[in-house]
Amino acid sequence: MVKVIYDYRFDIYHEYFVGSFTIDDLINHYLSVGINNQLPRKFNVIVDYTQAEFVFDIDELDRLGEAVEQNIKNYKYVKAAILHSKPYEQAVSMMFEDIVKDIPNFYTEIFTTKEAATKWLLFYDVEYINKRNSLKSIKIKI
Repeated sequence: MVKVIYDYRFDIYHEYFVGSFTIDDLINHYLSVGINNQLPRKFNVIVDYTQAEFVFDIDELDRLGEAVEQNIKNYKYVKAAILHSKPYEQAVSMMFEDIVKDIPNFYTEIFTTKEAATKWLLFYDVEYINKRNSLKSIKIKI
């Protein structure tokens, strides 16, 4: 089950994933986000996987990355703060982050507290994240 709550105070959506999820469940979720014209085109979301269990092979993550890329084309950007409490699901999300890192309008960061996730969404704008990511890719030889 996925429960979605909108926090009007901060303009942040909260998606709570509870139970077991296959790769198709996650892909279908991104499909619904892609076709939802009611969502803001600058979409800030906390994706809470603290009560979720991933029941798919990690080799299927590429399909999820492709679904994300296809379904957020109409968004100026999507900033997803991903919450975890279990090591396996967090490791899967880290692999997912690597797969989607080159999608130009999709930004993710993994957190273990809702407070840290909220601060990232509110205080780190897309321009800052782009600069920080560019700096990470520069290799300096000494």
